[in-house]
Amino acid sequence: MTINVGGTYFLGAGSICRIATAAAVLCTPLLAGGCETSSNASNARPTAVTEGPKDTGSYPNLNIPPPVAAKQLTKEETAAKLAQLKAEQQAQLAKGGRAKP
Repeated sequence: MTINVGGTYFLGAGSICRIATAAAVLCTPLLAGGCETSSNASNARPTAVTEGPKDTGSYPNLNIPPPVAAKQLTKEETAAKLAQLKAEQQAQLAKGGRAKP
């Protein structure tokens, strides 16, 4: 019996209209607050900072490797950086730091 009472009380047409009216009244100031009354061309910012992709009219050749963005490390530089990181890790462990499992 309470299911029927709850169903008609909460899902009745009147309560849905009240909820919609309350939502409209509460959201109207939020929507109107974002509107500007005047526009200034000097404050306008470009919508895109960079140009988008360009149509060259041909398919890209995927067999050509792309140019590298930065100079790659040599084997010696890699070994030196790894040794430096290991030394710093050992120094942290000696201070009482814990290694993460």
